Amino acid sequence: MPFPRTFGFEGIYQEEEEEEEEEEEEDEKEEEEEEEKEEEEEKEEEKEEKEQHLLSLPHWQRERERERERERERESERMRENEKERERRRDREREREANDSYKGRNASLPKTCSKDNVITTGFEKS
Repeated sequence: MPFPRTFGFEGIYQEEEEEEEEEEEEDEKEEEEEEEKEEEEEKEEEKEEKEQHLLSLPHWQRERERERERERERESERMRENEKERERRRDREREREANDSYKGRNASLPKTCSKDNVITTGFEKS
């Protein structure tokens, strides 16, 4: 710090800190973008290598390898979908718990079913 923290200099230091934070955030974003580009390039190179390898195989092996690759892609897609669905369920459950706690203690009481198939909490007058 070039100046001691005395009256009148606080604003200067705050502006400098904000500028430094903004620069750090921009640097992080740029690094993330570069990493993503590198990952995409690596994936493309791997794909090209696989394609070259497939071209060296006889026709029947090539088709078999391609079918295996498609099956792997389908399986990974299923796994992603399942994970998304699990996350949605967790979110709904958290929301339900939050709503129950908001509504009060009666919301979390066990519900019972009467003869008329009407859900009750057990505190209704008979």
